Amino acid sequence: MKRIDISIVVPVYREEEIISDFYNELVKVMESSGTVFEIIFVHDDRSNSETMQKLKEIHYNDTRVVIIGLTRNFGHQIALTAGMDYARGEAVVTMDGDLQHPPELIPTLIENWKKGYDIVYTIREDVLGESFFKKYSAKLFYRMMSRISDIDMGINCADFRLMSRKTVEEFKRLKEKSRFIRGLVSWMGYNKIGVTYIAKERSKGETKFSLRKIISFALNGLLSFSNFPIRLISFIGLIVSSVSFLYLIRVTYFFLFTEEKIPNMLPITTIILILCGVQMLMLGIIGEYIAKIFTETKNRPIYIIDEIYDKVDD
Repeated sequence: MKRIDISIVVPVYREEEIISDFYNELVKVMESSGTVFEIIFVHDDRSNSETMQKLKEIHYNDTRVVIIGLTRNFGHQIALTAGMDYARGEAVVTMDGDLQHPPELIPTLIENWKKGYDIVYTIREDVLGESFFKKYSAKLFYRMMSRISDIDMGINCADFRLMSRKTVEEFKRLKEKSRFIRGLVSWMGYNKIGVTYIAKERSKGETKFSLRKIISFALNGLLSFSNFPIRLISFIGLIVSSVSFLYLIRVTYFFLFTEEKIPNMLPITTIILILCGVQMLMLGIIGEYIAKIFTETKNRPIYIIDEIYDKVDD
């Protein structure tokens, strides 16, 4: 088998409208870079045969293209993991296939890798066409994660990065079922550098990250790399207990030292309702951690491959 310099891992989920444009732009950039490369498309949706058909057409016309078909949609982070497990290059680039991760930035990633950096990650300076709320909430999330966790992920980092072979091999040893790759890569350490870019507006198709998926992604990252929610429970418990104690002193004062009637039940009812709400919130946070532990202990594989199209194996 010939030596491969760069493996490019691209998870694909219902991108039939843009996948050909992405492939053409990526190949043009990689051929001009003078490196030996392979492109690994991880198809993460068996219900969409149109996307798979286009990928097969690309594969049959280009021996450098590999297709990994998973048995179902395991999620974006798992698809990236499957591609990295299969990649054979001396360095691995991960990116999305919607052209918002610009292929023309890859030579810069390669250049920094050749300078000795094991991880070359990217930072979004701006996302064209994205709402103010989404931009601001993303920055807020990464600032919060850097403050409350024991790792620094930077601001607006993306899953568009290059990793050297030795970092990929170490990454493959991390077996978490609930995966937040940006956090895992930061946790690994190594010699790294960031490269900025401006994400283009989507020219075709629609984003597959719904609000529900974004919230789930953020929650997974928070619970995977921070004990802050658990510590927050103790802090809230301390505050609520202090307020309750002060209220008890107030009631005792009215009862012992004044002729006034003790205030009616409304304040007590209010405090009871607040306590119930806080307890439910605390139980929910604890439940999320327990659910993650339960998922890890089942020891299931994180993905299942249904089919692989690789001319090397044909």
